[in-house]
Amino acid sequence: MDYALKNAFVAAPNPGTPFNPEANWPWMVSIGSNRNGKWAHRCGGILITREHVLTAAHCTLVPRQKLRFGDQNLMDDEDDFGAALERGILRVKRHPKYLVG
Repeated sequence: MDYALKNAFVAAPNPGTPFNPEANWPWMVSIGSNRNGKWAHRCGGILITREHVLTAAHCTLVPRQKLRFGDQNLMDDEDDFGAALERGILRVKRHPKYLVG
């Protein structure tokens, strides 16, 4: 089995998550959390449909993470002129043969 597929998961963001095709990298997603008004990036993901994000399975082991869309510079506190959006994760689906550790 392909290692990349075995270690992948798909997260479904909340329905109606906006997709901004005019952003520089509209398919990129940051997975992390908002701590005291600052975004804490943990992993990256890619938007594969309007409702699904693909990332590495180990990125799903931390509970209560969120998805951040539209933030083109994670090194600053700006949200790219109001374009950055945070959404919860409704469901995580890991490959059935993924082994933690």
